[in-house]
Amino acid sequence: MRKIIISLFILLICSSSKAQQTDSISLLKKRFDSLQSRLDEKNYTRVPNKDLEDAFRTKVKEEVNGWFSNNFLVGGGILAVLVALILTIGRKMIAKAINEKLKSYVDDKTNHITKLFDNNSKYINEKLGETQYEVKKYRQESLEIIEKFKRETKESFGMYVDKKLKQTQDNLEQLQNELNETVNPLFNQSVEGILQRADDLKKANEDGKNKKDEELIKYLERLIQKEKLPSKESAVEALDAIVKYHFFPLNTEKIEALIKKYGTSYNLPVTCYANAALAFAEKYEANNQLDFRNSCLYYCDEAIKRSFDYGLTYVIKIVIYLIDFKRAFDNEQKEAAAKEIKRIFHQVGFTKSEYIDKEVINEIKIYRDTPHFIEYIELLETEFPGEIQELHDRIEKKRETKLT
Repeated sequence: MRKIIISLFILLICSSSKAQQTDSISLLKKRFDSLQSRLDEKNYTRVPNKDLEDAFRTKVKEEVNGWFSNNFLVGGGILAVLVALILTIGRKMIAKAINEKLKSYVDDKTNHITKLFDNNSKYINEKLGETQYEVKKYRQESLEIIEKFKRETKESFGMYVDKKLKQTQDNLEQLQNELNETVNPLFNQSVEGILQRADDLKKANEDGKNKKDEELIKYLERLIQKEKLPSKESAVEALDAIVKYHFFPLNTEKIEALIKKYGTSYNLPVTCYANAALAFAEKYEANNQLDFRNSCLYYCDEAIKRSFDYGLTYVIKIVIYLIDFKRAFDNEQKEAAAKEIKRIFHQVGFTKSEYIDKEVINEIKIYRDTPHFIEYIELLETEFPGEIQELHDRIEKKRETKLT
C-alpha cells in the first residue's frame, strides 16, 4: 500500500512537470516569432550592439523569471492540494489497514489464549483444589498447635500461679503468726485494761471518762474496722470489751451503733446484747420512755437467740415488766405486766438446761444489791414468791439427782 501511494505521487509530479515544460516551450517560440516579425518589418531603433544585447538579455531574464514565478506558484498550489489529498486518503487507508491488522492480531491472540485456558482449565482446577486442601490442612494444623500451646501454657501458668500462691500463703501465715506472737500480748493487755477500767467505774458507780481510756477505745475500733487485729476472735473480744466499757456511762447510742455495724460480720457474744439490754433497762427505769423499754426487750430476745440458757437476759425482762407492774395506770395494765412475768418464769421452767434456774436466782441476788433495782426485786419477792420458790425447788431437785 505504501509503495502504491508513493508511485502515484511521483507520477503526478512528473506529468505536471512535463505538461508545464511543453507549454513553456510553445510560449517561448511564439514570443521569438513575434520578435522576428518585428525585426523584419523594420520596427526597431538602431542602438549599439552592446546595449541591445544588454537590453535583450535583461528582457529575456525578466520574461523567464516571470514565467517561472507564475508557473511555480500554480504548480506549488496544485502540488499542495495533491499532497493534502494524498495524505487524507492515505491516513484513512493506513488507519483502516492498521485497525484491520490489530483486530486480526487481537482476535488471533484471544483465540489462542482461550484455547490455552480451555486446554488447561482442568489442570488449573485440580491445582486450585489441591491448594485449597493444603491451606485448609495448614489452618487446621495451626489451630491445633495454637490450642495445644494454650493448654500447655495455661497448665504451666496455673501450676506456677498455684505454687506462688501457696508460697505466698505460707509466708503470710508465717508473718501472721509472728505478728500474733508480738501483738497478742499487747492486745490482751489492752482488752484487760478496758475491762478493768469498766469494773473500776462500776465499783465506784462512776460514769466519768478519761482521755487515755477514750484514745485506747478509738485505737481498738480503728484496728477492728481495718481488720488489723490478730483474728476474728480477737475482734469479737475487743468489741465485747468496748460495749462493756460504754455500758457504765449508759452510752446506748454508741453500743447500738457498734452492734448494728459489726453484728452481721462478726459473731458477737451474748454478753454484748445482754449489756445493751441492761443499759436500755436502766434508761427506761430512769426516764420511763417506751423507746428504751422496747429496745431493751429487743436486745433481750437477741441475746436469748444466741444463748437460750443465759439467766441474765431473763432477769432483765422480768425487771422491765416489774417496772410496768409498779407504774401501771390501772389494774388491766398491772395484770398484763404480771402475766408477762409469769410467762417468763414458765419459759425458764421448760428450758432444758442444767444451769438456767441457778443463774436466774444468782442474777436476782445481784440486782437486789443494785440501788435503782432494789425496789423491783423486793416487789418480785413480794408479788411472785411462788415463782421464785419453783426455781429453788428445781435447783434442789437437780442437785439431788446428781447426788444419786
